[in-house]
Amino acid sequence: MVSAAGKLALEMLVGDPTILNLAREVTAAIAESGAEGGVVGGIAVFLHGYERTTADIDVFTTDRTQLADKLGARGFVWSAERRQFEKSGIPVQLPAPDDKLPWYPSRYSEIEGIRVVTLADLINMKMSTGTRFAHRARDWADVADLVQTLGLDKSFSPKIDKAYRAEFKELIDAIARDRG
Repeated sequence: MVSAAGKLALEMLVGDPTILNLAREVTAAIAESGAEGGVVGGIAVFLHGYERTTADIDVFTTDRTQLADKLGARGFVWSAERRQFEKSGIPVQLPAPDDKLPWYPSRYSEIEGIRVVTLADLINMKMSTGTRFAHRARDWADVADLVQTLGLDKSFSPKIDKAYRAEFKELIDAIARDRG
């Protein structure tokens, strides 16, 4: 039996826009807050072209307090126990600069009405966590999946932070060998 979260995640692939509509609401809250920020994580991966599922909305913001106020005004409910907002059973998580993340996004674009981190910043974020933390192996897999799906090659590497560029190029080579 598929869990409620699993059902929501799978609906992304069959055209049910529930989680994407909530991401659009989050985008509106970001705009209202006046803070920099956008959707990161699985939804960003999905919107940039790799069709994978996710059951939550991850949002990076430079001002968590302002965004939290706007989310609350839109009916998102804060769960102190889980340290996240929720609406319609979907968690909304707000990692922020004070979480000491290894990479912070700085550029955003809009895809399907959702403010999302740019592809280069998404890959940098995913590489920074996927290469440093074993429990974040999904992030490394997301990078590999994006590279394969989008046909990225070494010409994309100047957009990758110097700290991760060599590993990115090695990944490109490994994927080319596997295809070969």
